[in-house]
Parts: sequence; structure tokens; C-alpha cells
Amino acid sequence: MEKMDGAAKARIEKIRGLSLVREESAPARSGRPSRIVFVLLCVLVAQTLLFAYFMIFGAGAKPETAAPAAAGATASGAAAKSAGAAPVVAAGDGGVQLQAQGFVVAMRQATVSTRVAGIVTEVPVDVGDYVERGQIVGVLNSDLAEQDLQLAEKELSSLRSQVARDRARQAQAESEYQRELLLEKSNYTSRARVDEKSAASIVARTAVASTMAELDVGEVRVRQQRSLLGNYTIRAPFSGIVVERNSQVGELVAPMSAGGSFTRTGICTIVDMNSLILVVDVGEQQIQHVKVGQSVNFRLYSDERTQMKGRVQRIVPSADRAKGTLQVQVAIIGRNPGALPGMRANVDFM
Repeated sequence: MEKMDGAAKARIEKIRGLSLVREESAPARSGRPSRIVFVLLCVLVAQTLLFAYFMIFGAGAKPETAAPAAAGATASGAAAKSAGAAPVVAAGDGGVQLQAQGFVVAMRQATVSTRVAGIVTEVPVDVGDYVERGQIVGVLNSDLAEQDLQLAEKELSSLRSQVARDRARQAQAESEYQRELLLEKSNYTSRARVDEKSAASIVARTAVASTMAELDVGEVRVRQQRSLLGNYTIRAPFSGIVVERNSQVGELVAPMSAGGSFTRTGICTIVDMNSLILVVDVGEQQIQHVKVGQSVNFRLYSDERTQMKGRVQRIVPSADRAKGTLQVQVAIIGRNPGALPGMRANVDFM
């Protein structure tokens, strides 16, 4: 028992020694975490300082780098706007089904020209003038045409005189023939004499018919020359506003430009302001939002405060392969003096 007690005591003493060693080494181990925390704190402080440095000194460079991008975005937006960018669907925005851009176009517009060549002697209209249908807008030098008309009228007068003479001869020949027939019945003349008068009557009748045919040709020639003379006076084909004056007094005007830039092909350009419509290019993917008869609201670029109304009149059944769009024609409801051909407009399909 004593031996066992001694062994037990030795074990106890050994355990106590180990515990003392642990207690002595504990402060040394507890120092390591404190150093790690200090290092981590230093790293965090350094990162904070670096972040503050970049925030302070790097903020000045951001506007410079962002400015080109913003400018590029603005330029691209303006380019898209000017080029008639593809419509953007805006469903649910006050009943607007589609937003697009369009142009005011005149369905009735003409550059008034002439059928004959001539020198301009008068242009009684100018840009901005209102002209009625049939009103004179230009006059050409018609000296040669007037002379041709006078010659045709004189020929016609001569033919009429010829017809009168031939009819008189025919009447005389018929009278002589009838008289010879009566004499033949009384045996006071020969059969040869009767045949001679009969032939003379037939010749006179034929001469009258020939002269009458020539008279008809002469009358047609006179009408033709009068019509040609009328071509030297240019008239408005419909009522409208003169938007361009294409020639001046003294210039040569011809139906086709045969003399290069020295030959004009028109007198002036007239636009019927009652035929104005909106032409809108709608993308193929958005065309399902457009229907014939659909209501349209639009504002002109020149007056964005005034809202005008229209109605879809026609969807042209042909697509533009290059732009991938279909043309939609919108009839303008009412007459607005501010709407002029070529103006741009923001269009809302309701």
C-alpha cells in the first residue's frame, strides 16, 4: 500500500508539474492573438487610407472620362432623332400605343412647266403668292406661233372662198345639164351635148367635195395653231401656294433640259395646302400597333405647345428593305396654318 501510495503521489506530483507548466506558458500563448489583431488593424487602416486617396484624387478624373461618353450618348441621340429613329412602344402611357417621328408632306404638288420651248417674257407670280386654278403664272415669247396662226387663218379664208366659187360652178353646171335634158326631149340638142353637160356637173360636184375636205383640214390646222399658241401661256393646274420660282424673265424654258443648266424645265412650284398629310416610318416590329382609322396626336417641332389631331389614312403595303420600316400616311384633321411641307413632328398613335 505504501508503494502504491508513493506511486500515486508521484503521479499526482507529475500532474501538478504539468499544470504549472501550462499555467506558465499560457501568458505567452495569449500574446500571439493580440499581435495578429494588431496586424489586421494595420492592414485595414492602410486599405482605408488607399480608398480615401483614390476617392479624393480620382474623383477629379471621373467627370473628364464620363464627359466624352455623355457627349457621345447625346450626339448619338441627336443623330438618331435627326435620322428618324425607329419608333418606341409606349403602351400604357396615357393611351399612347406608339410614339414615332413623321414629316408633313403635300400629296398635291407640281412644278408647272410648258409643252413648248420658249423665252420667258413674264412671270406674274412670286414665292408665297396664292394662285387659283387657271391663273396665268408665266408667259413665253410667242411671235413665231402667232405668225403660224395668222398663216393658217389666211389659208382657211382662202379655202372658204374656193368653196364658194366651186359651189357656184357646180350650180351652173347642174343648171346647164338640166337645160340640156329638156332640149333633148324636144329634140333640140344631141345626146353628146347632154353627156358633156352631165360630166361637167359631176366634175363641179367633185371639186366642191374636195374643197370642202381641204376646208375641214384648214379649220383643224387653225385650231391646232391656236392650241399651240395657248401653250406659250402657262396656267396653274390647281389652286395653291407658290413655294418656289424656278425661272426668271429672259431664260429659256423647255419640256426637257436640252441645253444643260441654261435651260429651265419649269416656271414655278405650286403646293395645294389642303392636301397636306403626315408620313411616318414605322418599324416592322411595331406595325401591329397601327391600324387604319386609328386616332393620332402630333406636335410640330416648330410649335410643340400646340397639339394637332389626325387619323391613319393608309398603310403602304410595301416595306423599305434598307430601313426595315413601312410608311404610314396620316390625314390631318382641320387646317393649321403652321403646318408646312417638310416640317417634322412627334407623332403619338393612340
